[in-house]
Amino acid sequence: MLLFLASFFLVYGGMHWYGYRKISAAIPLDHRARRLLVAALVFLASAPILVRMAERTGYVTVAATIAWFGYLWMGFLFLFVVIAGAVDLVRSGWRLAGWLARRPAVGLPARWGGLPFWLACPLALLLCGYGWQEAKDVQLTRVVIPSAKLPVSAAPLRIVQLSDLHLGLLVGRQRLERMLAQVRAARPDVLVVTGDLVDAQADGLVMLADRFRTIAPRYGKYAVTGNHEYYVGIDQSLAFAKAAGFTVLQGQTVRVGDHGAIAGVDDPVGVAMGRAAADEEQRVAAAQDRSRFAILLKHRPEVTPASARVFDLQLSGHVHGGQIAPFNLLTWLAYPVPTGLTKSAAGALLYVSRGSGTWGPPLRLLSPPEVTLIEVVPATITARSWSSTAGP
Repeated sequence: MLLFLASFFLVYGGMHWYGYRKISAAIPLDHRARRLLVAALVFLASAPILVRMAERTGYVTVAATIAWFGYLWMGFLFLFVVIAGAVDLVRSGWRLAGWLARRPAVGLPARWGGLPFWLACPLALLLCGYGWQEAKDVQLTRVVIPSAKLPVSAAPLRIVQLSDLHLGLLVGRQRLERMLAQVRAARPDVLVVTGDLVDAQADGLVMLADRFRTIAPRYGKYAVTGNHEYYVGIDQSLAFAKAAGFTVLQGQTVRVGDHGAIAGVDDPVGVAMGRAAADEEQRVAAAQDRSRFAILLKHRPEVTPASARVFDLQLSGHVHGGQIAPFNLLTWLAYPVPTGLTKSAAGALLYVSRGSGTWGPPLRLLSPPEVTLIEVVPATITARSWSSTAGP
């Protein structure tokens, strides 16, 4: 955890330093203006810590105010750095071409130093506006999976997956209602959440728990922990899930209907904190009834050999589809699996959700939030082979 925080703030601080350099190159600043700019950037860089401190000491309004400014700035700064960095790469390439040709690069604008700022700033603002709208456009994704474990006469098993809602200071009732509207439209037999249900002190989310209780699938509601449940306080997070009507699976398996089973495991942060067993997933896999269509709920999109041999389908999230492109290129380095439905070499299916909410910036870019409807049908329905399609 400490290593993650140190790495995060090293990178995030570097982004602010880069932004300071671009602003200074574009706008003449006297000493006083520079000091004010540095103070503002230090405050914005510290916003994630200040939000947690204010929230944990009971200053929820202060925490929410800082969160809105700090996380919108985070999204803007990321896009600004990407665009300005691309312009700087072009400049470096231009200069390299001039050096290789043994003559100075010609045709550069007189104020090239300020060009990255003046190009990146308006483009980043426009993309933030688009990303704000995209984050509110919750889509229903439909996935059909045939299975020989369901007899010909069996009705489809309709499972709806939510993931990475991050309910809290920025993702509140309005955005939750958009998600739940899609859940209701899907008419699930069972509702599951694959981690990061909450991202704030749970005592401020009581009304949101009540909204979940309006959803009552016939086979129940199940959830697993994500890393953020542990970050904000695991006991309060579990209490919120219970108040919302979810059964949190921590190394347990439940039967779903006549032919299905759902198992769930804790996030690895729970192991690091001594709240979960390191061999939890192996024990769950060993206890499975192979005659049932077995689904594993696991926050991170990592498929172990033991699970691939036993579970027919793993549902995961965590990566948000990158949330703000091109951040997906970085998430790919940590978890080199695409979002959506894929099949492992062992034949097991993995569905990685793009997530239903947002973490940090309340923005999405080229990765709209989703609610996933998974229909498990008898294998004889060959005309609808396993695929991902839009619509209910």
